[in-house]
Amino acid sequence: MFSVVIPLYNKEKYILRAVESVLAQTYKEFELIVVDDGSTDNSLISIKDISDSRIRVIKQANQGVGAARNKGMTESNYKWIALLDADDAWSTNHLSELFNIIKEFPDSGMVSTKILELEDGKEFSTVDEYKSSNIHSVNYFFEASKKISVITSSSVAIKKEIFNKIGGFSNKKMGEDLEYWAKISLSYPVAISDKVTSYYFRGTNGAMDSQETVKKAKEFLILNDISPSINLIVNESKLKPSILKQKNIRRYINSRLHSGIKHSLYRGDIVSAKKISKLALPQADKMYIFALAISIAPKVTLEKSIKSYKGIK
Repeated sequence: MFSVVIPLYNKEKYILRAVESVLAQTYKEFELIVVDDGSTDNSLISIKDISDSRIRVIKQANQGVGAARNKGMTESNYKWIALLDADDAWSTNHLSELFNIIKEFPDSGMVSTKILELEDGKEFSTVDEYKSSNIHSVNYFFEASKKISVITSSSVAIKKEIFNKIGGFSNKKMGEDLEYWAKISLSYPVAISDKVTSYYFRGTNGAMDSQETVKKAKEFLILNDISPSINLIVNESKLKPSILKQKNIRRYINSRLHSGIKHSLYRGDIVSAKKISKLALPQADKMYIFALAISIAPKVTLEKSIKSYKGIK
């Protein structure tokens, strides 16, 4: 039923935890494909003594996490592909919960459970294993406008048929995952469960730990510059203009801009904040109103507001 794909690059401290969490699944019908993307540490040595016929290790020269995921997805044999990052882990019921979602919404192109963020080194548990779950179909763009981690690369499963049709991840250094979720969601239904079955560990030198919060102001010239996912949406809208007329997609774009504006203001970069705010798409929601207010507010007013906010904090 599931092909589990783990992209691996220099995660010798964590890969055994990830692999063991897969092998401990209560749902047993799966294969595990570990794609070593040119690791230079002892990552593979960490798992070399595991004897399980369901495990395959594929080695390739370093090409990036997107290429590593794509290789594993290409080599997968099952109908659904479940992703897991090498420094994250699953509860024992993760695959069974994904299976429950698929049973209820079989036409979905992408399904996901809920992920919980933990500090590295903290023991993860299965305290929610017997908690009843709320499984439902969602509009990805609406959900992602509320919480960016509604779908993650350690909680998601993608139908192999969809991968065969639309291709895989781009090999961008940042945002290739959000770009891919958006790409799928533009054309296929998405369903999720609110049960926590996957765990993201902070402080492992993963992408989320190292990414730059916002770009320099000069880079924000047009909407496409904000992120790979927004660039994808804008480019797709050139072929299908109705995309940018959809309320939830406009909300999604404004939510990304809203985050960028806030980060810029907190850093005292008013120039960036104003440039980003001017890209917001008109719509009757709080995020657009906030962006509009920032775009017309005098610089001195924003400086005073930032100073007061930091003083209170």
